[in-house]
Amino acid sequence: MKFAVMNKFTKIIYASIIAFLVVLSDQVSKFYILKALSYIGQTIEVFPYFNFTLSFNFGISFSMFNSPGQNQLLLLLMSSVIILLFYGWLYRSREKYNWIPIGMVIGGAVGNMIDRARFGAVTDFIDIRIMGWHYPTFNIADSFICIGIIMLVFWPTEKQQA
Repeated sequence: MKFAVMNKFTKIIYASIIAFLVVLSDQVSKFYILKALSYIGQTIEVFPYFNFTLSFNFGISFSMFNSPGQNQLLLLLMSSVIILLFYGWLYRSREKYNWIPIGMVIGGAVGNMIDRARFGAVTDFIDIRIMGWHYPTFNIADSFICIGIIMLVFWPTEKQQA
């Protein structure tokens, strides 16, 4: 069964709604973490392998280039360009449902940009440790970015489904 191509502007509105919900969940979670944890490294153990540990990421994903004072303006500008590129991709795309993962990626990027603009760093707090292995601390926005990218890579396109 063939579906009509969704209106480009409708997809942008839907993606923006998803992005707003991601930003809201990200910022609310960070608000409560900053209320509960008062210093870097402070931890709330949720499970033996899952903690909330306050940290600030001055770099990019997974704390790469993580040192204070490193061109925060440049990182904000790069994030802005990436967001515009994703909106451009969505506008040109004929895929019916790619607004979902694109909205997730845009929302995650905006959530982290808000932190970077407010604090000069991104607030991270989700801390996973399993059998001596420690995953880099991350946040809700990072999760949505990763899930959105995975969906974009592995979600079958309409051409693949035909």
